[in-house]
Amino acid sequence: MITPSAVAAGWQRPELTALPLPPELPGLPPSPRVLLLANVDCLVRGLAAGTARGRAPDQEVRSCLSRVHATAALVDPRARARCAVSPATVRQSLDVLTTAHNNVFTIARGRQGANRALLAEIDDLIEARMITTRPGRKRPGRLPGLVILAAQDKLFASPVRQLRLLGIPCWLLAPGQLVADSLFQAACAVSFIGPRRL
Repeated sequence: MITPSAVAAGWQRPELTALPLPPELPGLPPSPRVLLLANVDCLVRGLAAGTARGRAPDQEVRSCLSRVHATAALVDPRARARCAVSPATVRQSLDVLTTAHNNVFTIARGRQGANRALLAEIDDLIEARMITTRPGRKRPGRLPGLVILAAQDKLFASPVRQLRLLGIPCWLLAPGQLVADSLFQAACAVSFIGPRRL
């Protein structure tokens, strides 16, 4: 069982809370750059799925975010992180967001706003990868070699599949026990995260 003090210590020693690399991930280059994308709304709802609660308690969301970030930091201590969140979740979980370490939060308005913000990040990566692989390009830029995605929506399936075709694997961290089948199939590896698995 992970205690709050262990979670706090995990920021100095990410191996305390990080998930191990799944064996089904393709061979990664040494010290790959990591892009971490997390839909906080999805974490809040996904961790509460199968319970009578409409949303997960702040402590569970905080522990889950800590584990997601520690996992990315274990692979790449300088991982770039982008977390998207709706204004409603900001109001309900402000304490979680203000105490989160090393996360950049995008407050995304509108229906599917958090998903759209993360999809824009993936689209930018796809475009950058396609530019660096054009013939005649002498020195490709240093792009992420692994995307870690904390989400569960089918909207991510097609872009994740495109990343895979471009040689950038995606490790899906699914909150709770439910994830869209198409996204599950598109990701190179899937780990289920949540209070029962911490």
